Amino acid sequence: MNDEWPDDSSDSEECRLAATLEVDQRGPYVEGKVMGHKVSFLVDTGATRSTVRSAEVPKLPLSGRTIRVVRVANQYLTNPITDPLQVEIGNFQGLHKFVVCDSNPVSLLGRDLLCKTKCSITCSNGGIEVQTNSDDEGDDGQFSELEAETANEDYPLITLFPMHTVTDLPAELQGTVTEKVWDLTGKEVGLIKGVAPVKVQVKPNAVFPQVPQYHMAQDILIQVSQIIADFVKQGVLKEVLSSPCNSPIMGLKKPCGKVRIVQDLRKINDIVVKCCPIVPNQAVIMFQVPCDAEWFTVVDLSQAFFSVPLHEDRQFLFSFKFLDKVYSWCRIPQGFSESPSIFNQILKKDLESLVLPFNSTLVQYIDDLLIASRTKDDCRHDTIALLNHLGKNGHKVSPKKLQYCQKEVKYLGHLIERGSRRISKERVTAILQMNPLTSKRDVRMFLGMVGYCRQWIYNFSIISKPLIKLTGKELKDEPYTIALSKEELESFMELRECMCRAPALGIPDYMKPFLLFCHERDSCSLSVLTQVHGGANRPVAYFSATLHPVAAALPGCLRAVAAFGQSLTQCEGIVMGHPLTVMVPHSVEIFVDSNQNPAHDKCSTYPI
Repeated sequence: MNDEWPDDSSDSEECRLAATLEVDQRGPYVEGKVMGHKVSFLVDTGATRSTVRSAEVPKLPLSGRTIRVVRVANQYLTNPITDPLQVEIGNFQGLHKFVVCDSNPVSLLGRDLLCKTKCSITCSNGGIEVQTNSDDEGDDGQFSELEAETANEDYPLITLFPMHTVTDLPAELQGTVTEKVWDLTGKEVGLIKGVAPVKVQVKPNAVFPQVPQYHMAQDILIQVSQIIADFVKQGVLKEVLSSPCNSPIMGLKKPCGKVRIVQDLRKINDIVVKCCPIVPNQAVIMFQVPCDAEWFTVVDLSQAFFSVPLHEDRQFLFSFKFLDKVYSWCRIPQGFSESPSIFNQILKKDLESLVLPFNSTLVQYIDDLLIASRTKDDCRHDTIALLNHLGKNGHKVSPKKLQYCQKEVKYLGHLIERGSRRISKERVTAILQMNPLTSKRDVRMFLGMVGYCRQWIYNFSIISKPLIKLTGKELKDEPYTIALSKEELESFMELRECMCRAPALGIPDYMKPFLLFCHERDSCSLSVLTQVHGGANRPVAYFSATLHPVAAALPGCLRAVAAFGQSLTQCEGIVMGHPLTVMVPHSVEIFVDSNQNPAHDKCSTYPI
């Protein structure tokens, strides 16, 4: 790219006259153009360099140079510098090199460009006025005088304002909760204290995989490079000379436009020794919430897996190559099949020493924590105790995702309130907005999303049968795309309708007896677990499952017995030995009373 700007000698002298910019007093912001794209700059005399975001100016050409950035909280980042870009601000036109900083919520008009445009900033009762007084000098894309004073081989530090401060938190938590627990930027990583580095076991004679890196778009590449630089600074990643393994990384865009790193570790997962997964059942842990709890807090740990150290001898397994450099994880990475189980056990052990002064109930699912309390004061005090305990042990908490002392919270995709739980609107909307199913992968994805909510759908196993048949193993010559038959399409539409009309399920009250209604239809066991609420039976959960092929081939009365036994097994994690009455078809009662029935032994495996 040519660093010289076209000759402006033919322009009139009004180019050199002062131009008053329109200033948004909320910022103050001024409007400009970079490479022809409109950019809203925040006037920031505290920033040494001007910054731009790739979201506002796509496909930014990079110079290959980087610069270290220090925030107010002494947090260091490494950001790329662009080639000289065409800039228009007020009556100024020229070339300028920007720092690409996507972690900032806005682009900054720093001292370098303020000096180059010879801006004057006037503050008055009427607000802030910014004037540019530029001439033809200094518009060649080179550093301004201010930059030249600080430019050196070590690359200068510049100052940027942080996105979040501790003042974003509820007033009750300021001063009572240790500040080191908060992830204020969304990029800070904790390090759990007293945890031995995890040593992954590799299968004997395993072949280390070398999978080439995937292609990345330029805008994603910029953000990924910043994330990697941040992780290196915090000791989450380290640069190595070489590694016998390579697993490619990808940058996935979040709905907010930011990018997160995802590593394809499928080949590594195939060669490591699997441990017994110790992760709680989501469908069961929700019933730990007391039915009379009215106030809730949800705590989301920030980048939780990265807070667990990885043994130095096994770091090479999770290496990847990026921009001609090789990196290895120093912490257990996301995408590793054992990470959830490892972290769940570590956090569970960490929480054993926690004492909640007001005896609230604490529910843990991997890195998601829920506090359920009977009063607001109980919830507040126990939340403070939990946060201080997490900070003391090296965990980080996202203040953005904190749901503090609320009567209704979203936890694991469920809306929890006193005595009941519902499916969140976001989950229902996501299912309704799914495109038509055109491949087996689409079918599996849809069934996975709906199956997560099967406790709200009475006859899920029967409705989903036509779609489940489609998810068989794919053959080599089988076409990738599929066309749904009438029966399969009806199954798809009915499951969507069931999600829309899903009821609110009751949270179990263990002071009351349970009532289970069950029967068999189309070789499936169907049941609903209820408790009396307001003088009527209120559903606690719906259960359905396909019978074993052997049981499905039995006569009708024996299938009913098999469905009865299967339903008891499904609800035992909720009932937990409390009084239970089971309502079954008459055929089950007749069969149980008939001890002379030669088929009695066929159902001896069921808990009758």
